Amino acid sequence: MIIADENLHQRIIDCLREKGYDVYAIRTEAGGVADTDVVQVAKRFQGILITEDKDFGELVYAHGIADVRIVFLRYDTKTELDLVIERLFQVLTNPEIVSGYAFITITARKIRVNRL
Repeated sequence: MIIADENLHQRIIDCLREKGYDVYAIRTEAGGVADTDVVQVAKRFQGILITEDKDFGELVYAHGIADVRIVFLRYDTKTELDLVIERLFQVLTNPEIVSGYAFITITARKIRVNRL
């Protein structure tokens, strides 16, 4: 299951659903909850949390949350959204990348996988 953080661009959510992914959208299911609660949702569903919120990096690296799979997207909405969506699907369809706990950063230029 994909956990779409509250700030995730709606076009990304729509593309995920069009490709057949089961998406739990925080915006509609639990809007306004704290980031730590979003992490708990991801753990409960054993899902992949997709976010554009850099605060999740702080939760992982400064607060030691390590039993999650987070995909952090960084891009310019006007010029890089399509490329980042393409890269996101490259990640989601690669079992070597999405298996196990990781903090994955996707930009228009690269994909970085940090195992937790």
